[in-house]
Amino acid sequence: MDDKVKERRARKLALRLVEIRRIPREEWLTTEIANEYTQRAKKLSNGSSEDTGDRRRLRQELQERCGITEIEAINILQGMHVQTYISKYEMASTQTLLKSDLDKIEGDIELVRKFIYDIETGQDMGMPLVDDYDYLLDEESQE
Repeated sequence: MDDKVKERRARKLALRLVEIRRIPREEWLTTEIANEYTQRAKKLSNGSSEDTGDRRRLRQELQERCGITEIEAINILQGMHVQTYISKYEMASTQTLLKSDLDKIEGDIELVRKFIYDIETGQDMGMPLVDDYDYLLDEESQE
C-alpha cells in the first residue's frame, strides 16, 4: 500500500474517533444502557414505533445521555443495529480500532494515535473535521 494512501486512511480514522469523542454526553453507550432503553420503549409501545409523545421524549433522553444521533436512538429503541452502535462508541471512547479498520492501515495504530494527538492539539490543519460516520467508512468512494 502506498504510504500516502495509508496516511490518508489513518487520518480519516483519527478524525472519526476525535469527532465522536467531542460530542457532549453524560456517559458512553453501553449494552446495559441500550437494553434499558429498548425495554423502556417496549413498555411504552402499543405496537407503534412512531417517534411521538413519550417515545420521542425517551429517544431524546437517550440521545442526550449518550451523545448519539437521532437515527441511532430510534434504532436502539426498536432494538435494531444495537451492537453496531455500541462498537462505534466503544471504539471512540477507548481509541481502539476494529480489525477491518486496522487492515485499512496495515495495522499501524501508532499512525492513527499520532493524528489524534495532532488533531486534539491543533497541529493538524488538513481537511476539516466531518461528522458523517458512514462517509468515512466508505473508502472506495474516496479513491
